[in-house]
Amino acid sequence: MAFVEAMLFEFPRTQLAQSDPQKWDAEWEALFKNKPVLCDVNYLFHTESQFRNPLRSMDVLYRSYQIFLISTCTIQQRIGHLSILHGAELDEKWTAASVSDREHHALRALSGVCTIAKNLNDARAYCPRELRLERMTKDPKVMLDLLRSIVPGKEYISKPPETPYYIPSDDWDALAKKKETSATEMGKVTHATMLMLRTKLIYLVVECTFHSLIGKDFPEVVVLKNKAVPIPKEAKSSGPNPIREMIMGKAAAKATEKEDIKAVKERARQRQIICQACGAAQSPDGPRFMQCSACRSKMDRLITYCSPACQKAHWKIHKPTCGKPMTFESIAESSRIMNGRVGNQASSSSSPPQPDRFAIGPPVGGFKRSRALELHIRRLAEFNSKKADLFLRCGPTPKDDLAFQFPAEPKEIRELCLAARQAAMTRGDRPTIAVLCHFVLWALVTGSMPGIGYAVDTMSQEFEYPLSALKADILEQQAKQSADPFARPPLLGSVPALNWGAFVNSASIDRNAKVTF
Repeated sequence: MAFVEAMLFEFPRTQLAQSDPQKWDAEWEALFKNKPVLCDVNYLFHTESQFRNPLRSMDVLYRSYQIFLISTCTIQQRIGHLSILHGAELDEKWTAASVSDREHHALRALSGVCTIAKNLNDARAYCPRELRLERMTKDPKVMLDLLRSIVPGKEYISKPPETPYYIPSDDWDALAKKKETSATEMGKVTHATMLMLRTKLIYLVVECTFHSLIGKDFPEVVVLKNKAVPIPKEAKSSGPNPIREMIMGKAAAKATEKEDIKAVKERARQRQIICQACGAAQSPDGPRFMQCSACRSKMDRLITYCSPACQKAHWKIHKPTCGKPMTFESIAESSRIMNGRVGNQASSSSSPPQPDRFAIGPPVGGFKRSRALELHIRRLAEFNSKKADLFLRCGPTPKDDLAFQFPAEPKEIRELCLAARQAAMTRGDRPTIAVLCHFVLWALVTGSMPGIGYAVDTMSQEFEYPLSALKADILEQQAKQSADPFARPPLLGSVPALNWGAFVNSASIDRNAKVTF
């Protein structure tokens, strides 16, 4: 019954975001509160994969995913530039602003972004928690944490990241695990495209909110024409939607249909043909851009260039997908070449690229980060993540800070360390904090590094974990390590004994070292 009820409902209309943002947001709020099934990720996925996407070719779906991937990574790079140029100003102004002022900037960004394209408007249903106006504006730390989690490392100042940082969500993560093994190819590309569109929408809203805050114009968002052949006439709507007629009545449905057609035509006029190499847009009055003949004739795909020089310059990037069916592997290869990572090995997986493992997400589950922890996370984001996984205070002043790295090999040890850091810094989970802090201090002791007293004091302040309680819990972890027959720290207790022994021997670690206070 809930599914049937959902099928009889429409999302707030795109044009309303422009004409009456307050009413549009109120309609979304009513939907979130009264029709939660419409924002259920399983329902949304089912609707896309079973009803909408079967009408499109697989190549159109892959091309949409590729466009979203490239544009989202570019937006993340822009957000990094914004943070570098205005980070302190954004922090100060957003924190000092009243709730009503923050609401003004956030609603202006939300409505402005969702006016750009219908898919961005409808993707607000993918963010029933993240893009609620009250949540975005009541506590200033929420948006600032979101901004910091998106900011890429310094290595992405000159070129965008290969894959964006995905905003964590229990529902979306659960769906991803389910689709890893059970989904068809269409199911996988549908899920990847939806997730990328969700990420793009959140990024744009964050970017535009902070642009509004400091009086900057919103960045231009180009909506591409990505299909070479027009939709056949017989496939187009021939009248009002019968479901809409059932709900609204024939006269009202007809009037609404006219408004929608007008809005669709206006958005279509705003779509642009751009050069794939330099990004120049084709002028309505200027010469037509060149098209890749192989892509058009073989794949019905629109790939355009403003000049032979641009086509030649773009060839290495375009070659993996030229005139061929797209796959996640070919899209990832093009992305690596575009971003100067030609030496990276292509993934053998038929799934979309995985999120950046270095990124630390926003707090979840009601966890409130301390100011000290926020600064630590920002520092990690601004620092090259390949050179520091944590900063440890090993002396009385910031000059004594150590850029600490988790072991690079074996991979399973690094994965456990990164997972613990993520849980500690996003959830504030105290057992995980104690286990992580013990491992870090133990690593300092095995390396004969001084200053573990300063390090544990700083950890106590960052996690707002009373010093006496943290020390007691760390010593409890030390007792567990001493009781382990292979002297494994509790954080690494799941590492097989042979792998642990090989790691200890290769790194010349004194397995009898102990943390004491």
